[in-house]
Amino acid sequence: RRQRQMCIRDRTGLTVSPVSFGAARVRDDAPLHRRALADALRGGVNLVDTSAHATGGSSERLVGRMLANLVQHGELRREQVVVVSRVGQARGDALASVRSDVPAAEVLELGDDRAHCIHPDFIRAQLNQSLARLGLEQLDVVLLHDPELFTADPSFTVGAFEDRLRRAFAALEELVGQGRVGAYGVSSNGFAEPVGSPRATSLARMLELATEVAGDGHHFSVARMPLNLFELGALQARAGAPSNLHVAAAADVGVLVHRSLEALVERGETSSLVRLADVPEGGGDLDAAAEVLARVRKLEAEWATGLGQQLMVGPGENAVDLFRWGQEVGPRLSSMSLEQWTRLRHDVIATHLGRTSAALLAALEGETRAAFSSWWERYGTTLHEAFEAIEGALRSARRGLARRVTTALDPQLPAPWRSLPLSNKAILSALCAPISTVAVGMRQPGYVHDVLSLREHPIRLLGASAGPLDFAAVRDAMDTVTA
Repeated sequence: RRQRQMCIRDRTGLTVSPVSFGAARVRDDAPLHRRALADALRGGVNLVDTSAHATGGSSERLVGRMLANLVQHGELRREQVVVVSRVGQARGDALASVRSDVPAAEVLELGDDRAHCIHPDFIRAQLNQSLARLGLEQLDVVLLHDPELFTADPSFTVGAFEDRLRRAFAALEELVGQGRVGAYGVSSNGFAEPVGSPRATSLARMLELATEVAGDGHHFSVARMPLNLFELGALQARAGAPSNLHVAAAADVGVLVHRSLEALVERGETSSLVRLADVPEGGGDLDAAAEVLARVRKLEAEWATGLGQQLMVGPGENAVDLFRWGQEVGPRLSSMSLEQWTRLRHDVIATHLGRTSAALLAALEGETRAAFSSWWERYGTTLHEAFEAIEGALRSARRGLARRVTTALDPQLPAPWRSLPLSNKAILSALCAPISTVAVGMRQPGYVHDVLSLREHPIRLLGASAGPLDFAAVRDAMDTVTA
């Protein structure tokens, strides 16, 4: 099959498929995720985009195991697959390590559960862990993850930021020289930030810093950035200078774009995720969801004035606040996308409720345990009803938004594309930009099949860039959707 070329500075070249496997949310303990990755690799997708912090390292373990399995069975050769991973964000075990092993001035704290660091020692430590999880001796591409986060540091200065980058690039050049890394680059949401944004980052300046560190033969070879129907900042010229995408093209830097189907759309002072995909029929409305949430809050009040007051979870601390999700969720519904809700429900709320209820049922005895069991059954049932109502309402809202996007977008597209699903239109549109590959989250085999089926369309996926797309017109069309 013809594939696009992701060129790298040492002229060895990496050949990558137009669509790559976005592995940020896959886990090695999920059979569907394993099958989806295997189907994608067997189907010709040959770049996998993961990170050291994704799903606590589970993503890298899945990638390593599936790649090893397919190579062992002769279905692939290792050199056919490009593995890209990111370093710089610390979670879990890495969080304790970075706080103990790296000077505090080099670490940006982002909350109790994560931090950011691109100090050379931390880069080497994360690479060691990534290679171990992936089962590889060399990682094809290592990217620094969102270094623009340091703009939030109260002590931020441009000089200090660039010094961090120089030291990080020097460490990465050493790792390339040792044969542990093939090439490196930067993953930055700031590459797509509009001109004037304090979070905007310049690919041209980063390439200048890499040249200062290692000369014209440096190995800064790949840039990763958002690009979708709403987020087109990577194509925008900057203060008379070329856009970041045009800088990449001129410097033979490969471009991996992400968020192609999940746009971060700003509306005034708030932002929300917009899923660029069609939605099946069915759903509800927020008023019905609010009615069920009111019943949830009534049960939470019953807990707070009853058992919650009586039970102690610590010295001088009662259990009143253990169950208050009805109060927490209600005010956030109007600004929440279906994807944000799904993650909150399954990754946060379900985990908290499962652990809390199990601990209480194990600790309580006699009449107190019976009283909690009775309340928990009513609360859990009503909460589940509320969650289903919320999901239905948000699904209906997303369906309406998807239809508005399609109505605005179709006149800007080649006529043969207009019958395709919205997700396919979004992918094909991204491929009209001067990029190397589009990373798409494909956690289920059905998603993989949907993407691979584009090859059978008369306007083939691999020929998407043959016809120009007026991105200025696309931007104007999407502005009408969010107005």
